[in-house]
Amino acid sequence: GDSLDELENIANRIMVSIAEVEGVHDLESSVEDVRPELHVNIDREKASLYGLSTAQVASTVHDALLGRVASIYQEKGEQINIRVRLEEEDRNSIEEVENLLVSSSVGLQIPLKEIAEVTVGSGPKGIDRENQQRIVNVSGNISDRFLGKVIQDAQQKLDELVLPEDYRYEFVGENREMQESFVQLALALVLSIILVYMIIAAQFESLLMPLAVMFSVPFSLIGVILGLLLADKSLNVLSYIGIIMLVGIVVNNSIVLIDYINKLRQKGMERKEAIILGGKTRLRP
Repeated sequence: GDSLDELENIANRIMVSIAEVEGVHDLESSVEDVRPELHVNIDREKASLYGLSTAQVASTVHDALLGRVASIYQEKGEQINIRVRLEEEDRNSIEEVENLLVSSSVGLQIPLKEIAEVTVGSGPKGIDRENQQRIVNVSGNISDRFLGKVIQDAQQKLDELVLPEDYRYEFVGENREMQESFVQLALALVLSIILVYMIIAAQFESLLMPLAVMFSVPFSLIGVILGLLLADKSLNVLSYIGIIMLVGIVVNNSIVLIDYINKLRQKGMERKEAIILGGKTRLRP
C-alpha cells in the first residue's frame, strides 16, 4: 500500500491475529523500530509573502542540519566529502532550528518559525519497498509445529481480516522458499516420470505397456494422503522427496508384476487368469 500509517495499522491487526496461532511467538514488525524525527510544516502563504518557495525553505533546513558537500578531499586515491553544516550546539534543539534564518530572494533574513511550524515526532528507521510499493514486514519465530500447519492456521486467521482497497498481504520468508522448493520438486517429479516412461518403453519395446506401469503411480498417492492425515502432518519438502522415492518403488514393483504376467501369457495362459495369478504371486509377502 501507499499510506505508511495504514500499513502500520494493518500490521498491528495482523500481529494480533497471528499471535493466537499455536507455535507462533516473538512477533514484531518493521515499523516498530522507530527513530526521532524533526517535522517542519511550511506555511505556504506566509512563505510566499516573503518571496520564498517550499523548495528554498527545505534546502535551507537540509543544509543547516544535514549539511552540503562543499568540496572533495583526496588522500591516497580515496575521495572524502567535505560537508559544511551548523555546529551541533546550533542545531540540537527545536528552539535553535526555529531560529534558523532563511534568506529570501530580496535579501531578507526570516526566522524559520515565522513561516513554518517545527515539531518532534518519530518514524521508522527505514521504509521497505517491493515493486515500487511500500511494504511492512511482520516476522516471528515458530516452535513445536511444522511450518505448513502454522501457515494454514495463520491463513485462516488472516482470512477474517477486512483490508482496505489496494492493500494486501502475502507469506514470504521460509514459506516462499518452501513454495519455490515445491515447484522445483514438482518439476523433478515430472521429469522422473518421463524418464521412467522412456526406459520402460525401451525395455518392453512398446509404447502402450509403460502406460500400464505408470497407471499404478496415482493409486500409491492414496496411501500418502491417508498417512499424512493419520499422522497429522503437512505436505512439506521431506514428504515431497518421499513421494518421489515412492514413485520409483511403485514403478519397480509394477514392472516386475507386468513382466511376470507377460511370461504367463507367453506360456499360453488367458489374460484374466494371468492377471489374477500374477497379482496373487506378486502380492504375497
